[in-house]
Amino acid sequence: FVINGNIYNIKDSTFIELIDIESQVRVASSYTKAGKFIMTGSVKSPTSCWLITGEEYAILQVENLKMDFQSPDKNMRWKSVTSGGYEQSLQNQLNDLQRPYEEIASTNSKLLRDSLDIQESKRSNIKKVIEDANKNLQNTYIQFGKTHFNSYLGLRIIYRNREEIGKDLINNLYKKLSKELKNTPQAEGLKIFMYERLAEIGKPIIDFNAKTFDGEHFKLSHIKGKYVYLTFGEAGCASC
Repeated sequence: FVINGNIYNIKDSTFIELIDIESQVRVASSYTKAGKFIMTGSVKSPTSCWLITGEEYAILQVENLKMDFQSPDKNMRWKSVTSGGYEQSLQNQLNDLQRPYEEIASTNSKLLRDSLDIQESKRSNIKKVIEDANKNLQNTYIQFGKTHFNSYLGLRIIYRNREEIGKDLINNLYKKLSKELKNTPQAEGLKIFMYERLAEIGKPIIDFNAKTFDGEHFKLSHIKGKYVYLTFGEAGCASC
């Protein structure tokens, strides 16, 4: 892939990195010059990535083709404009659907932060507005995944929200998946979710395979007899 980027009003030599959201691995990086940057690399399949600079970020669906990224240096998540392949066109559609709810949540959150003397009744109303906006954001996200399930983006959405969506609907969607998508880790994870025994509270942990931060393969049963501490999270959010 080649990403030609332009971030307005950003300082020269600002570091830009492209991070695979699923694996948390850096895919590419660059530095700005007169606001412009170029990133090159390759992905095995269409990949959801964060494009990050400082505290700002945007979500890109990276495919092995030429892409264009334009953004101001603030509020990059919702004000950037990206062109690329089919998966990026879906991301753009999703952004357009979610943006109104994000603006409501963001505007009212700022109001709460900046106005400490708001009456408690009004504060409660604002919190309710924020809560409703966030629910609409999530519902829009999940509905988009259901509608565009036969895409890499839609499949990832369904996989991340499988508990909320439920096995019956996922089973119906899974049957319609293309052969290409059925070979992805997300589709394999859905198959396990639907048909295999899952971990239960108070029961012995089920053996699993994973990768270490160094990319080495790991299997839980290989350390049988030792104490194990598990923590769950990702680079893009606080500890779970």
